[in-house]
Amino acid sequence: MMTLACRAAESVSKDPILKDPLSVEWFERLRPALKEAVSPTLRRCGANRMNSETQVYVALRARRFDRYVREFVERHPGAKVMNLGCGFDTRFDRLRDLNCELVDLDLREMIDARRALGDGRDERGMIASSVLDLNWFDRVDIKADRPTLFLAEGLFMYLEEPESKRLVGELARRFPGGELVCELFNSFWLEPARRAQVDERLKRELGFGEGAMFRSGVRDAREMESWGKGIRFLDE
Repeated sequence: MMTLACRAAESVSKDPILKDPLSVEWFERLRPALKEAVSPTLRRCGANRMNSETQVYVALRARRFDRYVREFVERHPGAKVMNLGCGFDTRFDRLRDLNCELVDLDLREMIDARRALGDGRDERGMIASSVLDLNWFDRVDIKADRPTLFLAEGLFMYLEEPESKRLVGELARRFPGGELVCELFNSFWLEPARRAQVDERLKRELGFGEGAMFRSGVRDAREMESWGKGIRFLDE
Protein backbone atom coordinates (compact mmCIF):
# COMPACT_ATOMS: atom_id res chain seq x y z
CA MET A 1 0.00 0.00 0.00
CA MET A 2 2.84 2.38 0.84
CA THR A 3 4.47 1.99 -2.58
CA LEU A 4 1.12 2.59 -4.31
CA ALA A 5 0.61 5.75 -2.23
CA CYS A 6 4.13 6.95 -3.02
CA ARG A 7 3.74 6.48 -6.78
CA ALA A 8 0.34 8.18 -6.73
CA ALA A 9 1.62 11.18 -4.75
CA GLU A 10 4.68 11.53 -6.98
CA SER A 11 2.52 11.33 -10.12
CA VAL A 12 0.50 14.41 -9.12
CA SER A 13 3.48 16.39 -7.81
CA LYS A 14 4.72 19.56 -9.52
CA ASP A 15 7.59 17.89 -11.40
CA PRO A 16 6.97 14.13 -11.22
CA ILE A 17 9.78 11.59 -11.48
CA LEU A 18 7.19 9.04 -12.61
CA LYS A 19 3.82 9.46 -14.31
CA ASP A 20 1.49 6.69 -13.17
CA PRO A 21 -2.17 7.67 -13.65
CA LEU A 22 -3.51 4.21 -12.79
CA SER A 23 -1.77 4.36 -9.40
CA VAL A 24 -3.55 7.67 -8.78
CA GLU A 25 -6.88 6.12 -9.72
CA TRP A 26 -6.42 3.06 -7.50
CA PHE A 27 -5.14 5.11 -4.58
CA GLU A 28 -8.05 7.55 -4.69
CA ARG A 29 -10.48 4.63 -4.64
CA LEU A 30 -8.75 3.19 -1.57
CA ARG A 31 -8.16 6.47 0.26
CA PRO A 32 -11.49 6.61 2.21
CA ALA A 33 -10.82 3.17 3.72
CA LEU A 34 -7.20 4.05 4.48
CA LYS A 35 -8.23 7.10 6.49
CA GLU A 36 -10.30 4.84 8.76
CA ALA A 37 -7.75 2.02 9.00
CA VAL A 38 -6.53 0.66 12.34
CA SER A 39 -2.92 0.76 11.16
CA PRO A 40 -1.21 4.15 11.71
CA THR A 41 0.86 3.48 8.57
CA LEU A 42 -2.24 3.08 6.42
CA ARG A 43 -3.80 6.21 7.93
CA ARG A 44 -0.64 8.15 7.01
CA CYS A 45 -0.91 6.81 3.46
CA GLY A 46 -4.55 7.89 3.27
CA ALA A 47 -3.63 11.37 4.50
CA ASN A 48 -0.74 11.66 2.01
CA ARG A 49 1.78 11.96 4.84
CA MET A 50 4.38 9.50 3.56
CA ASN A 51 8.08 9.99 4.17
CA SER A 52 9.22 12.29 1.32
CA GLU A 53 12.52 10.44 0.83
CA THR A 54 10.65 7.15 0.55
CA GLN A 55 8.30 8.68 -2.03
CA VAL A 56 11.21 9.76 -4.21
CA TYR A 57 13.01 6.44 -3.80
CA VAL A 58 9.92 4.40 -4.75
CA ALA A 59 9.38 6.54 -7.85
CA LEU A 60 13.03 6.32 -8.94
CA ARG A 61 13.04 2.57 -8.38
CA ALA A 62 9.88 2.05 -10.43
CA ARG A 63 11.21 4.22 -13.25
CA ARG A 64 14.50 2.30 -13.31
CA PHE A 65 12.75 -1.08 -13.37
CA ASP A 66 10.54 0.19 -16.22
CA ARG A 67 13.69 1.12 -18.10
CA TYR A 68 15.14 -2.36 -17.58
CA VAL A 69 11.99 -3.81 -19.14
CA ARG A 70 12.13 -1.44 -22.10
CA GLU A 71 15.81 -2.24 -22.72
CA PHE A 72 15.12 -5.98 -22.55
CA VAL A 73 12.14 -5.79 -24.93
CA GLU A 74 14.15 -3.68 -27.38
CA ARG A 75 16.62 -6.58 -27.55
CA HIS A 76 13.91 -9.25 -27.47
CA PRO A 77 10.60 -8.14 -29.05
CA GLY A 78 7.69 -10.30 -27.90
CA ALA A 79 9.45 -11.24 -24.66
CA LYS A 80 7.70 -12.43 -21.51
CA VAL A 81 8.11 -10.36 -18.33
CA MET A 82 7.29 -11.89 -14.93
CA ASN A 83 6.69 -9.40 -12.09
CA LEU A 84 7.30 -11.39 -8.88
CA GLY A 85 5.56 -10.19 -5.72
CA CYS A 86 3.80 -7.45 -7.69
CA GLY A 87 1.63 -5.96 -4.92
CA PHE A 88 -0.30 -2.98 -6.29
CA ASP A 89 2.28 -2.38 -9.02
CA THR A 90 0.83 -0.88 -12.23
CA ARG A 91 3.74 -1.56 -14.57
CA PHE A 92 1.45 -3.42 -17.00
CA ASP A 93 -0.36 -0.12 -17.59
CA ARG A 94 2.74 2.10 -17.74
CA LEU A 95 4.33 -0.18 -20.35
CA ARG A 96 1.26 -1.06 -22.37
CA ASP A 97 2.93 0.27 -25.53
CA LEU A 98 5.64 -2.42 -25.44
CA ASN A 99 5.64 -5.58 -27.53
CA CYS A 100 5.78 -7.97 -24.57
CA GLU A 101 3.59 -10.07 -22.29
CA LEU A 102 3.76 -8.89 -18.68
CA VAL A 103 2.50 -11.28 -15.99
CA ASP A 104 1.98 -10.21 -12.36
CA LEU A 105 2.37 -12.78 -9.56
CA ASP A 106 1.40 -12.41 -5.90
CA LEU A 107 -0.62 -14.02 -3.12
CA ARG A 108 -4.30 -14.79 -3.72
CA GLU A 109 -5.37 -11.96 -1.39
CA MET A 110 -3.42 -9.42 -3.42
CA ILE A 111 -4.69 -10.67 -6.77
CA ASP A 112 -8.27 -10.51 -5.44
CA ALA A 113 -7.63 -6.93 -4.26
CA ARG A 114 -6.35 -5.97 -7.70
CA ARG A 115 -9.43 -7.47 -9.33
CA ALA A 116 -11.64 -5.49 -6.94
CA LEU A 117 -9.92 -2.32 -8.19
CA GLY A 118 -10.68 -3.23 -11.79
CA ASP A 119 -7.65 -5.19 -13.00
CA GLY A 120 -9.54 -7.48 -15.34
CA ARG A 121 -6.69 -9.55 -16.77
CA ASP A 122 -7.15 -13.32 -16.71
CA GLU A 123 -4.80 -15.96 -15.28
CA ARG A 124 -2.42 -15.43 -18.17
CA GLY A 125 -1.87 -11.89 -16.89
CA MET A 126 -2.12 -12.50 -13.13
CA ILE A 127 -1.05 -15.61 -11.22
CA ALA A 128 -2.23 -16.05 -7.62
CA SER A 129 0.56 -17.82 -5.75
CA SER A 130 3.27 -17.35 -3.20
CA VAL A 131 6.53 -16.76 -5.04
CA LEU A 132 8.00 -19.48 -2.81
CA ASP A 133 5.48 -22.12 -3.94
CA LEU A 134 7.43 -23.17 -6.99
CA ASN A 135 4.40 -24.91 -8.49
CA TRP A 136 3.66 -21.57 -10.15
CA PHE A 137 6.47 -22.37 -12.58
CA ASP A 138 4.23 -25.01 -14.15
CA ARG A 139 1.55 -22.38 -14.80
CA VAL A 140 3.84 -20.13 -16.82
CA ASP A 141 3.57 -20.74 -20.54
CA ILE A 142 7.14 -20.10 -21.62
CA LYS A 143 8.65 -21.80 -24.63
CA ALA A 144 12.31 -22.74 -24.33
CA ASP A 145 13.31 -20.23 -27.00
CA ARG A 146 11.22 -17.32 -25.66
CA PRO A 147 13.30 -14.65 -23.88
CA THR A 148 12.04 -14.07 -20.33
CA LEU A 149 12.75 -11.28 -17.86
CA PHE A 150 12.00 -11.74 -14.15
CA LEU A 151 11.52 -8.69 -11.92
CA ALA A 152 11.87 -8.74 -8.13
CA GLU A 153 11.28 -5.18 -6.96
CA GLY A 154 11.21 -4.95 -3.16
CA LEU A 155 11.06 -8.73 -2.65
CA PHE A 156 14.30 -10.52 -1.78
CA MET A 157 15.07 -8.55 1.39
CA TYR A 158 11.87 -9.91 2.94
CA LEU A 159 12.82 -13.53 2.23
CA GLU A 160 15.14 -15.71 4.28
CA GLU A 161 18.46 -16.35 2.53
CA PRO A 162 17.76 -20.08 1.80
CA GLU A 163 14.43 -19.09 0.23
CA SER A 164 16.08 -16.54 -2.06
CA LYS A 165 18.79 -18.99 -3.09
CA ARG A 166 16.27 -21.73 -3.85
CA LEU A 167 14.10 -19.38 -5.92
CA VAL A 168 16.99 -17.95 -7.96
CA GLY A 169 18.51 -21.40 -8.47
CA GLU A 170 15.21 -22.76 -9.80
CA LEU A 171 14.76 -19.76 -12.11
CA ALA A 172 18.18 -20.46 -13.59
CA ARG A 173 17.46 -24.18 -13.93
CA ARG A 174 13.97 -23.93 -15.44
CA PHE A 175 14.42 -20.83 -17.58
CA PRO A 176 17.94 -20.97 -19.06
CA GLY A 177 18.72 -17.79 -20.94
CA GLY A 178 16.31 -15.74 -18.85
CA GLU A 179 17.35 -12.62 -16.97
CA LEU A 180 16.58 -11.47 -13.43
CA VAL A 181 16.50 -7.86 -12.25
CA CYS A 182 16.25 -7.70 -8.47
CA GLU A 183 16.65 -5.20 -5.67
CA LEU A 184 18.99 -6.37 -2.90
CA PHE A 185 19.77 -5.12 0.59
CA ASN A 186 23.36 -4.89 1.84
CA SER A 187 23.82 -7.61 4.46
CA PHE A 188 26.32 -5.35 6.27
CA TRP A 189 23.30 -3.68 7.87
CA LEU A 190 21.86 -7.00 9.02
CA GLU A 191 24.85 -7.93 11.18
CA PRO A 192 23.99 -7.97 14.93
CA ALA A 193 25.69 -4.66 15.73
CA ARG A 194 23.56 -2.78 13.20
CA ARG A 195 20.38 -4.89 12.93
CA ALA A 196 18.47 -3.03 15.67
CA GLN A 197 19.20 0.28 13.97
CA VAL A 198 17.67 -0.92 10.69
CA ASP A 199 14.59 -2.39 12.38
CA GLU A 200 14.01 0.81 14.35
CA ARG A 201 14.24 2.99 11.25
CA LEU A 202 11.80 0.78 9.34
CA LYS A 203 9.28 1.16 12.17
CA ARG A 204 9.85 4.77 13.24
CA GLU A 205 10.55 6.54 9.94
CA LEU A 206 8.77 4.32 7.43
CA GLY A 207 5.96 2.98 9.61
CA PHE A 208 6.57 -0.72 8.90
CA GLY A 209 4.58 -3.17 11.02
CA GLU A 210 6.05 -5.72 13.41
CA GLY A 211 6.21 -8.53 10.84
CA ALA A 212 7.72 -6.45 8.05
CA MET A 213 11.48 -6.65 8.42
CA PHE A 214 14.51 -7.16 6.21
CA ARG A 215 15.60 -10.78 6.59
CA SER A 216 18.49 -11.22 4.18
CA GLY A 217 20.93 -9.49 1.88
CA VAL A 218 24.29 -9.76 0.14
CA ARG A 219 27.58 -7.90 0.50
CA ASP A 220 28.25 -8.15 -3.24
CA ALA A 221 25.77 -8.93 -6.01
CA ARG A 222 28.27 -11.32 -7.58
CA GLU A 223 27.58 -13.67 -4.66
CA MET A 224 24.46 -14.75 -6.53
CA GLU A 225 26.56 -16.54 -9.12
CA SER A 226 27.12 -19.24 -6.49
CA TRP A 227 23.39 -19.78 -5.93
CA GLY A 228 22.99 -22.27 -8.79
CA LYS A 229 24.41 -23.57 -12.03
CA GLY A 230 24.26 -21.30 -15.04
CA ILE A 231 23.93 -18.02 -13.12
CA ARG A 232 26.04 -15.19 -14.52
CA PHE A 233 26.33 -11.69 -13.08
CA LEU A 234 25.55 -8.98 -15.65
CA ASP A 235 25.34 -5.57 -14.02
CA GLU A 236 24.33 -3.57 -10.96
